[in-house]
Amino acid sequence: MIRIIGIIHVIDITSKVYAAIDYYAPSAVGIELDGKRLDSLIRGEYENRLSIAGILSSLQRRIAMSSNIIPGGEMLAAYRKATMNQIPVVLIDDDIEEIYVKIKGIPVKEKVRIIIDTLFSLPFSRRFTIDELLDNEDLMIEKFRKRYPMLHEYLLVERNRNMASRIIDMEKKYGNVLIFSGDAHLPGLGELIPDAEIIRLREFLKMNIPNNTFNFSIRIS
Repeated sequence: MIRIIGIIHVIDITSKVYAAIDYYAPSAVGIELDGKRLDSLIRGEYENRLSIAGILSSLQRRIAMSSNIIPGGEMLAAYRKATMNQIPVVLIDDDIEEIYVKIKGIPVKEKVRIIIDTLFSLPFSRRFTIDELLDNEDLMIEKFRKRYPMLHEYLLVERNRNMASRIIDMEKKYGNVLIFSGDAHLPGLGELIPDAEIIRLREFLKMNIPNNTFNFSIRIS
């Protein structure tokens, strides 16, 4: 059984991630990270690179930190909760360094377009609510594909293929697996793994999942 839940990096859904792992009780949890990014999240460090990927990640980081949310925090939450529950964790994403190398090979014309659009926030000319983002996410991805075809290929298409392969291998090894991935990846993953249960972020946010995680403290006076 493969169940894939969509998340987004700029809203805090830690409690729902915790609840989902308790509720579905998977044999293994997969998260959209590689070893380097997981280590960075655990240490609270974020790379600041003068590259296309660095500019895009910096934009995402600014959005997240302006809302007091740690970018990638939902993945870290999934890792910590699975570890707490003694559930194996599988890192399903490509090596970040390999992704950077591919992005460096993007045609100059597309690089310039990405830099200009990012610096001047042309694709983000106004503030969107979370509902607006979710309502228009697939349309925005299609616009992204047309404007940045090679970046789309490297960040979505290739990674989807590689992640799908790793997820299928997970199911063969563990049986019941729960995957947390960026919501933008779910349409592609759904096509590559037709038997998977796909839970898009909008649906996940509306789900009433019992939360069995209790926080308590002892005060000594």
